[in-house]
Amino acid sequence: MMFYEEQPDRAMRFGDIVEGFVLSSPHVDKPSETYPVREYHIEVNRPRFAAIVTPCCSIGNKTLVLTPLIEVRPAFLKNPYFAADLTNINRRMSPEEAVAPGTWAIMPPEEKEKRLSAGKAYAFLDCFIYAPHSFLPEYTVHRKEGNLSMGYHMIEFGRMHRVECDRVIKAGQGPLETKLLQLSRQARAELRDKIAEYFGRVPMEDDV
Repeated sequence: MMFYEEQPDRAMRFGDIVEGFVLSSPHVDKPSETYPVREYHIEVNRPRFAAIVTPCCSIGNKTLVLTPLIEVRPAFLKNPYFAADLTNINRRMSPEEAVAPGTWAIMPPEEKEKRLSAGKAYAFLDCFIYAPHSFLPEYTVHRKEGNLSMGYHMIEFGRMHRVECDRVIKAGQGPLETKLLQLSRQARAELRDKIAEYFGRVPMEDDV
């Protein structure tokens, strides 16, 4: 599968990798019952790259929702199915593929049956993997088995930030010089499906 478009659109798209933005989060250790909250501080993150998680049709109004592009979790590499191609994490998979062979071998029979009955599902529902690209720097993953040079990156859906930017008028009218990479239609569809599953889960107490 082609992961990135060879000729990106002259517009900002859901899933695009961009650079040049600052992300921030308020940190409140002691939520207050009174207004206004007096004890807080702002954590500022200046990632080299971030991904746009605003839907394409909603880009505008001088606002973007971004999440930082970060290094992958070394634990992913313990599973041979993931290690062969980390973007496999972006798609539904069989229960056997979702865990390392050793873990599946010792799993209680009732748990195996439960997972097999459920069918294919996402593993690590909170993240999406971006394939290597010459525009993205490689880094070193430290493992007991030996260090590994890695070009894959990832985003976590729980680390989204709203950024205000006067130049974001609409998808085709914004700071396009900040756009580095655009997902292919298939990769963007995979991101859309997985993030929808992440936010669309029904909690056990409501599943009645």
